[in-house]
Amino acid sequence: MSKFFLLLFLFILFSYFCTRYVLKNKNSKRINIVLLIWSVLLSLMFLETYYRFIYMKSAGVAILGDNFSKKYYKEDEWGFRDSLLPLSLHKLNIIILGDSFVYGHAFKSPEARYSNMLRGLLEDFHVVNLSESGASTNDEILFLLKHRRRKAKTSLIVLNYVFNDIESSIPPDGGGGHYRPPKILRKIFSYIVFLKHVYYNFIYPVEAVNERYFTMLREAYSNEKILQDHILQLRLLKYVTEEIYDSKLLIVVWPWLDKIHYSKDYKRMIKEFEGLGISYIDLVPYLKKYKREEIMLSPKDPHPSEKANKVLTEIIYRYIENS
Repeated sequence: MSKFFLLLFLFILFSYFCTRYVLKNKNSKRINIVLLIWSVLLSLMFLETYYRFIYMKSAGVAILGDNFSKKYYKEDEWGFRDSLLPLSLHKLNIIILGDSFVYGHAFKSPEARYSNMLRGLLEDFHVVNLSESGASTNDEILFLLKHRRRKAKTSLIVLNYVFNDIESSIPPDGGGGHYRPPKILRKIFSYIVFLKHVYYNFIYPVEAVNERYFTMLREAYSNEKILQDHILQLRLLKYVTEEIYDSKLLIVVWPWLDKIHYSKDYKRMIKEFEGLGISYIDLVPYLKKYKREEIMLSPKDPHPSEKANKVLTEIIYRYIENS
């Protein structure tokens, strides 16, 4: 906010000197140039005001969704979004783990998440959502350890596996993380927000950012050292589930929603889950019958839509009912 007021102050100051110049030099040919510059700056101030305070979309992989996040992503006292912590002492608990796919990315209300929908169907269970945007497998293990309640009984822990879960195993010098523009540009974006939208829509489109990110992840799954470190994390999660929680681990395997198919990485991880003795739900057969426009938020945002969450609600509900 202080940066915006600095821009506003500079614009008002410039407007003041422009006015003085125009009044003193009414017949000068340079007046039109001065007025043109002032008009351009006024238009830029309107754009900055719009994108800083009014624009309200969750665009891209959270790159352009700051206003949306501030307005709609409300944390509870535990630091999650409608987690329903603490674990119940009177009902069997079901714990949902995951990242932005189950956090409710781009949903104005957490009620659109499948975890919240399950709460209405599973009245005999206490459904807790411990998801967080960008959460890694290590984070999820820490969440379980931190929020364990000694006398609470948990019947099922559901890990929503997305193929960026491997990212935490990529070394710092291995190209990990989302694309970040040069430091000087990030500094400029902090002062002039609308330039950030120009950059990610026209100079380095969000689609290109996503593709660069997905390429990095595919390369990570082809790196045996990185992959084995990631599998070790999954082993630890299984241990915490079974030995500390005395519960069962279920992995929901999410494919990339822009192209529902059995990729090499997808097939490899299915085999790894089987080798670890972990139950899993393969979502490819369930989701491939839908158009990507139905299950994806937008062409620029590969997160699951409310429709995809409804589909998963039915799948998980049937799984629990038949268990």
